[in-house]
Amino acid sequence: CGETPITTTKRTIRLSKEGSPLYAVVGKQTQPFGAFFSHLVTDPMSQDAYEVKQVGATFGFTPGIWGADLSMTVYKGEEQSTHFFESGVFDSTAVVRSTSAGLRRETDNLNSFILTSSFSPVKDLALGISYLSEPGDGRRNQTGAAWAQYTLGRLTAETEFAAALSRERYVLQSTGERFGGPFKEKMLILGLSYKPTTALELATRYERLWDGGLADAAETWTARNRLSLGAGYTLYEREDVGVRLLGEYRFTDYRRGGCPGDCCRESE
Repeated sequence: CGETPITTTKRTIRLSKEGSPLYAVVGKQTQPFGAFFSHLVTDPMSQDAYEVKQVGATFGFTPGIWGADLSMTVYKGEEQSTHFFESGVFDSTAVVRSTSAGLRRETDNLNSFILTSSFSPVKDLALGISYLSEPGDGRRNQTGAAWAQYTLGRLTAETEFAAALSRERYVLQSTGERFGGPFKEKMLILGLSYKPTTALELATRYERLWDGGLADAAETWTARNRLSLGAGYTLYEREDVGVRLLGEYRFTDYRRGGCPGDCCRESE
């Protein structure tokens, strides 16, 4: 009684003391920023753009009311910024970071951090907010996120909003010059899922990206709207083993600088 158990899961170690509201998680994992709700085959744009899979240390506090969890995570490098440029939500061959253009060396110091709070004030309602800060070119890259999930019987509604609070200046690849100002993107995710039976789940998701003027300034493309429809059927499930059939239809339209109207569309 009173000893500190050590639990190893994949490549993380969790430290906690029985009866104490304090805990720590150390190792490589998806660090606690955002919710990334998904009932479909593909990940939401928020996960494509803002997921942080990196070695880090999380120090948390669970006060014992409303299922609250408050945490601070520290990690090295500029992982979210790199992930955003690999997300496919804009043309990262036309617009690059100054590190890719050779104008600056990416930092690898332990000065990136995430603050996250999640809680459930009433049954079946989960809320959360996150703030992330990483070093950048002349200014820190800072991102905020907020989310909510509510379950009513077999129906679950989810929403997530993420916004750039500050951004470094990007570089136009063709000229090698920095843009005059930063582009602060915003992203909204709305999702619904319904389980008519235990085995069958139907889901839909709408996503919207505001690019902060990036497409117009660079005369390139960025994603704008995305609609996904899908279904999943569980054939077999026992403990941690399951077999599911999944299907999804996804439609995306894009904005393009200098392209009039809705001229850039794609269905997948």
